[in-house]
Amino acid sequence: MRLNGPEDNSRCTGKSNHLVKQWTLQRFLLSVVTLALLLLIINQLLSHVGLRNSLDTMFLSQVLLVLIVSPYFSSRALANQFNFTSSDELVTLSPIRSTPTLGPIVARSQVTLMFFLAVSTLAMVLFNESSRDVPFPKLLSYCGVLLATVFSSSLIGVLGWRFFCNEIHAVQFAYAASLLMIGGVFMLSLPNRYLGTLTVLGRFSVIPVFLYINPLVAVCQILDIDIFRVPHLYELTPLPSYVYFYPKWYAVCGFQVLLGLCCLLMVSRFGFVEGFRRDKA
Repeated sequence: MRLNGPEDNSRCTGKSNHLVKQWTLQRFLLSVVTLALLLLIINQLLSHVGLRNSLDTMFLSQVLLVLIVSPYFSSRALANQFNFTSSDELVTLSPIRSTPTLGPIVARSQVTLMFFLAVSTLAMVLFNESSRDVPFPKLLSYCGVLLATVFSSSLIGVLGWRFFCNEIHAVQFAYAASLLMIGGVFMLSLPNRYLGTLTVLGRFSVIPVFLYINPLVAVCQILDIDIFRVPHLYELTPLPSYVYFYPKWYAVCGFQVLLGLCCLLMVSRFGFVEGFRRDKA
């Protein structure tokens, strides 16, 4: 009977590392292709709204892509990291093993999405003729909107996963929050119809609240798009009947960052890993 020597062990280790790297690369490429297909589908749907050009449609599509994909990536990464079995829990609870940090886990989960956003944005700027009419400072502002939306969306997914300790329920929680942010203006039709006004106490309008929480509004402000007055959305919201102003993009981004920090604070307040272990018990 022949025992494995050091050379055999090193050869097996090298082969194993090669397979892991190959699998990681294949998974990365598959994720990029999936993101590209999803972006094309969203872009095709938005093309029927009636925007000015394809660049406006693509920029709005990217923000919607972030709202869809970012919370899934963060909750999926947490599910993989903290999906304990009975034996794994004993090892994890051992004082020898350090507890994984939340920040790096969430940051690594967004690498594929950030790479795809950077490549797709660069491709639009280089190959779309409409991008010549967009000044460079506005493009930088748009990148800031993307970063802020990724930050808030990923942490909303983390908060949902902390509440439910389930990947599917965490994504559903994040999607409900996203629908509230981007679809809140359409829900104003009900109070406008039955109350005849969109003000509180007859003085304070609620319209700015729903504009500040909507990341799509930041893109519309940067590109000078009055999206609520385009032909196919004009009758779906009561906003065209009122006087309103689009908030500055950095104000909307500030709210997104504040929302992400609030989610992070709630996760830290309730205890992340410790709370998960208690829920699993």
